[in-house]
Order: sequence, then structure tokens, then C-alpha cells
Amino acid sequence: MEAKHWSQSKTIWFNIFIAMLTVLCSSVDLLRSVLPDAAFLVISMLAAGVNVWLRTRTSQALGVKS
Repeated sequence: MEAKHWSQSKTIWFNIFIAMLTVLCSSVDLLRSVLPDAAFLVISMLAAGVNVWLRTRTSQALGVKS
């Protein structure tokens, strides 16, 4: 099976989204000010769960195009 370019990976894009959300949240505390602590925890755990699910769905390796 041929490797796909990293930009075609749903897992990579999801993790980029989570990283951007984390930076936004730590800089502005947007989510923490809007959501109760329990909801923030649930969202964080769901994000981790989606990441694990995406990894189990992966059937193609990532590669670097030359």
C-alpha cells in the first residue's frame, strides 16, 4: 500500500485543530469562561477519544513526497 501525503490525514488535521483550540483557550480562556468545568472536561475527553478513533481507522501510512 502506498503512503499518502501528510495533508491527506484526517488525524493530522484533527490534531492541528485541537492544538489551535488549545492555544486559543489558553490565551483567551474562551471555553473555560463559557462552559462549566465538567463540560470542558467532557469536551477534552471527547477530543482524545476522537483522536484514538481516527488512529484505529487509519489504514494507510503517511509519507513525504519527494
